[in-house]
Amino acid sequence: MFYQMKGDSYSQARGKIISQINIDQLDKIGRKIFSEQESYQYSYSFFTKRPLYPFLARIVNIFFKSEYLAFITPVFFAYMGSVLLSLYFLKSGLPYFFTIFSLALFIAFYPFLDWSTYFLTDTIGFFFWLLQLLFIYKFVTVAKLKYLALYILSLIVSLFSREQSTLMLLMLIFLYFLIVVLKYKQSFKRRSVMLIKSTLVVIVIYFGISTILNQRTILESINYLQNNYAFFSKTYTLQETTAYLIKTIIFTHVVFLTDLIKHHWWFTFFVLGLVGIAKVIIFPKRKQFINLLMLSSGLASYFFVFIYPVLSYRFFYPVVLMIVYFAAKLTFDFFEERQKIIK
Repeated sequence: MFYQMKGDSYSQARGKIISQINIDQLDKIGRKIFSEQESYQYSYSFFTKRPLYPFLARIVNIFFKSEYLAFITPVFFAYMGSVLLSLYFLKSGLPYFFTIFSLALFIAFYPFLDWSTYFLTDTIGFFFWLLQLLFIYKFVTVAKLKYLALYILSLIVSLFSREQSTLMLLMLIFLYFLIVVLKYKQSFKRRSVMLIKSTLVVIVIYFGISTILNQRTILESINYLQNNYAFFSKTYTLQETTAYLIKTIIFTHVVFLTDLIKHHWWFTFFVLGLVGIAKVIIFPKRKQFINLLMLSSGLASYFFVFIYPVLSYRFFYPVVLMIVYFAAKLTFDFFEERQKIIK
């Protein structure tokens, strides 16, 4: 897409990419994709609905002729933006020391650090996720329509980067449910309904346009995964796909728990985070909207594993941010209560 935006044809663009790759050094899936034109075009068709990143790279390339700088610049700014927005949310619910501690812990999360050096849309997608959370937070708490408009705009733009932003609808449903169950202000409830309706309209239009343009569906993406990224060309029944999803989801959770046990510190923070979530829900010390927002964000992001069951932590940055937030909150509450007892 980047080369086509510069004026090359599809064949010319593909030729430039192939010329920069040593196919013999790739694994069997990579060799098939880059050596077979049909396989290449099929894989490419899953990414044509994500033009934002190559478009940003093309804009940067106008000022910097280096293609490396053109592609790394949007990722770098998304990375820095994600860090700053994470700082904002952590600061909204935690004191200074625990804010810095939580942010350092999140930045030190290796997949976030590592995947932010790749030419991929994951860090950009996470930035837009946090940006949408910011406008949601502002709209619900401040009640200015400009924040609703900014949220809708950021949602629309983000859908040209990653379709995971469609999970914002689920996030808002979780948020509404928590507002009702935990008996927050009625005004919060009304504004969350406005957000849900606005998001629903945007997502319906998005899927409508995707259908008209014959873009790949989530079912086709799952089939792409079943076929080992198009290494095979098998067709599957709905029953076979359902059985595959169930099996893969279970396997993904087993691998995740095994991975957690191996990393003792992250296992500790994970447990503290879960206890912190339970404490906020069952024994709320004070009603803070930021708690509901962070929880809803993490839950919606986690739900993605039930749609596309791949254990890649780059898909779940909001979950990690949620865990470190509530782990730090639980720790702070513990020391605060001990200090009151001593006094």
